[in-house]
Formats: sequence, structure tokens, C-alpha cells
Amino acid sequence: MDYRITDYGAVADGTTNNRAAIQAAVDACTVAGGGRVIVPIGQFLSGTIVLKSNVTLYLERLSLIHISEPTRLGMI
Repeated sequence: MDYRITDYGAVADGTTNNRAAIQAAVDACTVAGGGRVIVPIGQFLSGTIVLKSNVTLYLERLSLIHISEPTRLGMI
């Protein structure tokens, strides 16, 4: 099943921090047993995202995630 981050409130303006929306999509995907979290075309600012088992983070062509804080190994 696919989970579009924009369905969880993500905004592709390059300035809004979408960490909560992206994490909500990942969490919903996990609860459902797995699938793909889709990042559509656009520029999305985010903080640390915790990916979970059976979740694929899929970036569509011309999509970009900018990380707004330092990252640690194993986190995006």
C-alpha cells in the first residue's frame, strides 16, 4: 500500500518543516504492515525521520528532502 506524505500534511514549499507529516506516514505504513511512503515532486524540509521495518521511502522523480538538523547513522 502507498502512503503519500502530502496526505499527512506535508507541504512542498522548501521551508515548512515536514518531519511530523513524514513520520506520521511512516508510522501509518508500519501499523498497516508495511508498504511505500511516497515523496511526490517538490522540495520538502524535514528533521530526523525514523524508518521502520517493511517501509520503503520512495522519492518520485524531481522530489527532494532537505534535512534541517544533523543526522546520526541509521536515520535520514
